Amino acid sequence: MKKFPAVKWLALLLALALLTSLAGCSAPKPANEAEPLKLNLIGATLGGGGVWDLIAAGIAETITQKLTGSTITSIPGEGVANVVSVHNDEAELGLTHSSVAAAALRGIDPYTEAITDVRAITGLYGSGLQFIARQDLPVASIQTMIEQKLKIKLAVGNPGSTGELATRRMLQEYGATYADIEAWGGKIYYKDMSEAADMLGDGLIDAFTLLTIAPAGPVREVAASHAVRMLPVDPAIIAAMVEKYGYMGFTIAKDAYAFLANDIPSFGSQVIIITTDRMPEADAYRITKALVENLDYLHSVHNNLKELTPEKMANGTGVALHPGAEKYYREIGAVK
Repeated sequence: MKKFPAVKWLALLLALALLTSLAGCSAPKPANEAEPLKLNLIGATLGGGGVWDLIAAGIAETITQKLTGSTITSIPGEGVANVVSVHNDEAELGLTHSSVAAAALRGIDPYTEAITDVRAITGLYGSGLQFIARQDLPVASIQTMIEQKLKIKLAVGNPGSTGELATRRMLQEYGATYADIEAWGGKIYYKDMSEAADMLGDGLIDAFTLLTIAPAGPVREVAASHAVRMLPVDPAIIAAMVEKYGYMGFTIAKDAYAFLANDIPSFGSQVIIITTDRMPEADAYRITKALVENLDYLHSVHNNLKELTPEKMANGTGVALHPGAEKYYREIGAVK
């Protein structure tokens, strides 16, 4: 049998080693073939058909349309508690308000300690505090209601909701607590906006508050068959809410509801999507990019989102953007 020269054996062994090395390595995936994400998004109580239920479902669909193979599970929550849930890694994403996220970062009421890892992915829409009362309520302002110690039956939102928190803070700035109102012979009811509107229509309560976009469906519905009005928030109270809690001035435009004769001054906050600083930068970037690139679909999810733009998404979030989200917004010019 003919023998190979030593140099040929060496060349053959080197070639085999190279082939083995190449076979053990897979080519990196292109950027558009990154690993699918598996996320939880915590929003509002599921099954209620509320605004946040619809928006959470739409956000999930928006992202999964762009990130092939990814899954997003919507889980129930409340605006205030959602920050804690995301902090505790019970969900990667959460819906809350800019003012609530800011309070968490500072460690002020309703939080007992600072939650410093909260970061924003996007802003969604602005919400204003609306104080809806029977037309025949015997006071023309919230201040007079407090001064006269009115025996008012008032619905303030579900416990732990962003609307209930805003109402409680506002009343405290006026110098009254829920306990004070009940001591005057009034009554505080913890009801969501839809149930509260029904109760007002049935004569079970005198007024209700809600923190949402204007016009709001429940307000329109009760106003269609009952005489109602909206009480303004005093400028000094608005200033205090902005300074102490991170709210923003908000005007309920007179064309929002047929029963308004003038614009109504109030305060408000922006609904945002949060995560933590532990989310990988690449994941936050991809999520943000998916939302921006699917804005046409987002606009169709709910009327609250119809005017959403990249610039609105990147600003007014109350806390810092996640670096991955900020990177994408800078690339498209939404953040300078």
